[in-house]
Amino acid sequence: MVTRFSGILIFLISLSLLAKAQNKPPLAYSPDKTGGIIRGKIVDAKSGHGIEYATVAVYSAMDSTVAGGSISKASGHFVVRDIKPGKYYVRISFIGYERANFDKIIIDKEHQNIDLGVIKLKAASTNLKAVEIVAEQQYVEYKIDKKVVNVQNNLEAAGGNAVDALENVPSVSVDIDGNVSLRGSENFQVLINGKPTPLSSSDALQQIPAAAIKNIEIITNPSAKYDPDGMTGIVNVVLKDNVQQGVNGLVEASYSSFGSWNLNALLNYRKNKINYFLGVNTRRRNMPGGGHTELDNIINPDTTIYQKGELDRNRRRDNYTFKGGLDFYLDKKNTLSVEGAYIFSDNARDYSTKTYEYDAPFSYEIYSISDNGGKRQGDYFKGSLNWDYNDKKKKARLVTMLYFSKGNSEKEEIQAEYLSDVDWMLSDVILNGLNTTDISDDMEFRFKSDFTKELKNKQKFEAGVQSRNTRENTNFDFNQYDTLTSDWVYRPDYSSQLVFNRDIISMYATFGGMYKNFGYQLGLRGEYTNRVIDSKLAQKKSTINRFDIFPTIHLSQKIGESNEVMASYSRRIERPGAWELDPNPIFISSNFVRVGNMELEPEYTDNFELSYQKTLGSSFISLEAYYRTTKNMISRIREIDQNNITYMTFANINRDHAAGAELMLNWRMTKWLRLNVSGTYYYYLIEANEESKTEEQQSNNYRLSGNLSVSITRLMKLQISNFYRGPSATAQGTIGAFNMVNAALRYDFFNRKLAVTFKVRDIFQTMKHEIYSYGDTFESHNSFYRKNPVFSITASYRINNYKQQRKSGMDDMERGGGE
Repeated sequence: MVTRFSGILIFLISLSLLAKAQNKPPLAYSPDKTGGIIRGKIVDAKSGHGIEYATVAVYSAMDSTVAGGSISKASGHFVVRDIKPGKYYVRISFIGYERANFDKIIIDKEHQNIDLGVIKLKAASTNLKAVEIVAEQQYVEYKIDKKVVNVQNNLEAAGGNAVDALENVPSVSVDIDGNVSLRGSENFQVLINGKPTPLSSSDALQQIPAAAIKNIEIITNPSAKYDPDGMTGIVNVVLKDNVQQGVNGLVEASYSSFGSWNLNALLNYRKNKINYFLGVNTRRRNMPGGGHTELDNIINPDTTIYQKGELDRNRRRDNYTFKGGLDFYLDKKNTLSVEGAYIFSDNARDYSTKTYEYDAPFSYEIYSISDNGGKRQGDYFKGSLNWDYNDKKKKARLVTMLYFSKGNSEKEEIQAEYLSDVDWMLSDVILNGLNTTDISDDMEFRFKSDFTKELKNKQKFEAGVQSRNTRENTNFDFNQYDTLTSDWVYRPDYSSQLVFNRDIISMYATFGGMYKNFGYQLGLRGEYTNRVIDSKLAQKKSTINRFDIFPTIHLSQKIGESNEVMASYSRRIERPGAWELDPNPIFISSNFVRVGNMELEPEYTDNFELSYQKTLGSSFISLEAYYRTTKNMISRIREIDQNNITYMTFANINRDHAAGAELMLNWRMTKWLRLNVSGTYYYYLIEANEESKTEEQQSNNYRLSGNLSVSITRLMKLQISNFYRGPSATAQGTIGAFNMVNAALRYDFFNRKLAVTFKVRDIFQTMKHEIYSYGDTFESHNSFYRKNPVFSITASYRINNYKQQRKSGMDDMERGGGE
């Protein structure tokens, strides 16, 4: 381990010294130098905003060979250096815009610094008969360090949430229960406008209405600037904003099958130097479904118990979010922002299971019906204070954030199992019953300060510090039904109390730049962690004090005007949560018990990526290859005792490997038809572990998705998508494949102020979730499904032509972006 990190550090230092040695040309050219400069600023012709990542190519007028090139910054500025004396022409292009041409450019002793001034690019548009086709943003855009999902171009997300918007995105998978995976793992970090959220990853994404989202950034290999948490990277949700003078906003309402509905409103008011914003979202989501279970439990070599169950599942999720804040533009250099949000959730579930149990050789059989009801309520408050100091003349920026969140949740489960006859008629006999209450409160405080300085010769230095402090308390009460006294009995031996405290102090630095068409960024992050877990019932403490380093490397090479190759490496960490660490037994049902492990250590992941992108006019193709290996992999381990009770625990028993590739084609087939197709393949291997009696598991995983967008008329658009995910291995089995087809139709009214969208989800009712598990003494198969198809209708109205624009004084760092 030490040797590997020493090698990485030496490699980082060597690359940094090499970059400095190669980037010698000064900004101002003296008469004895032979190189020239071509500079300018690229902006949108309509809005005047700078265009980032526009391509600037310089060609020799003699033979049309490439003499140099560059990519524009967020402000739209670009500089092409080291142009030898001669005659040239320049081509400037960006997807969705008309190309700008500059001919007869001469570089000599008298003309060494050519300024093309402000270059206004017009949106590409054309008229075909009576139908006007206007260029639009790609649904998925590839940038230097991330994929950007433009949610407003996804009709199927209308009236939904962030999870719905991610269902057809490369690198992302969504299962039947709305759980999101990034490259096959649920261990990733969710940010909202670059800020943390108190909720879990999938819960946070389900809380955010699609109407409030500007875009979603998928960052699979983040730089050292970001928190290293999350095995497979970061999903950053960038919310819409508007800083136009006056009042503007967006109101959206939707209704769908099974009584689900949503109401969302966003309002902005800008007057002079102050911008006020206010938002509210209320939603109810009903998800009826069913499934079946099968379990074979080998008690001894001569006896096996068999269980077969049929499930009827009904779930409800109610969420209410209220948020507001203001941006105060003190002067040209300073911006102060204050924002806060209150989130209340009320979730409920009602499961009914018919179970037939018997043994072999045959000695008994039991028919029973169990009712499993539960609810979970929680409220969270989060707020932040942000100060942004931006000195454009000195090209320096300092962004400081204070963040605080506090939440409380209460979860209650009531389970009862009744004896029935073969026709499923209930008797008065109660076989067993459980009543549990889980109450927790948590608090997080975060201080963060980031400094950015643009240096000469296209170089950039970033550094920052951060403190994260988490406090969490959990109380679990267990009551069991006594069939003799017909009363509930408190069981202190199964009740638990847990205190979880964690402090993380971190600092980082990155250095990057461009040398001709070669880009580089090197980063190093250090984190000190102090974690204390105190189990009151077990009378036991567990403490971790450790210092970790997280190096990152990002490299890019521009080849010609439309080709780019990028490579990156990062080291990441996934820390176990409090529920995985709680050592006290928690009954999920009468025959299923979860037991945590206080000695769990974090997972450490090394992630390598190599990608290629090619622009084909208004279309593009991309190919990404990656390799990921995780040490101290936290695995779920199941065992079944002779009383037919399943115990699930967690342990650092495995190491896994994933190597694969992603291919994506975004093709404008005609002026009115666009096809977005992506495919992912990766080989997955989980190493065997003799101590836990787990065998080596491997699988060839693949995922295919397609999205066809048809502009029927200028105001009507149809979108059809298909998603397929193949089977995958787990530590003790496999997860089955599933497929889903969706469709959506939108029509715009009143000069595009009102949009009405009708959509249908899972048209052919093919989306299911199947899990196969097995061990030395058991084999199980579980299958779950939702009642589909789901039909919905959504209406969205823009107030005063609400637009999505970047806030003045806010940069990519605060938005969760970065180099």
